[in-house]
Amino acid sequence: MAARVRETPEAYDRRAIVNAAINSWRTRRRRPESALLPQHDRSSADLTRQVDVRDELIRALLRIPTRQRAVQVLRYFDDLPEREVAAHWAAPSER
Repeated sequence: MAARVRETPEAYDRRAIVNAAINSWRTRRRRPESALLPQHDRSSADLTRQVDVRDELIRALLRIPTRQRAVQVLRYFDDLPEREVAAHWAAPSER
């Protein structure tokens, strides 16, 4: 290996940089282990209702035009005030 390093030091450096970047990505992606939380006594009906509500919300959002959908997402999911949403779309705020 030492001979190859001497012959192509740029390739060696490039590989070392790539490996360092990959390792940093892997480190960021890993999450520390945490203790398991006690299981809550939830019935399957509760979870089914949550899925139904989410499905209904997604279907409603898909029925409105793209720009209105984006405004709703900015306002309620990203929790932006109306003025910031208006500024994002370069529209005068009504409030």
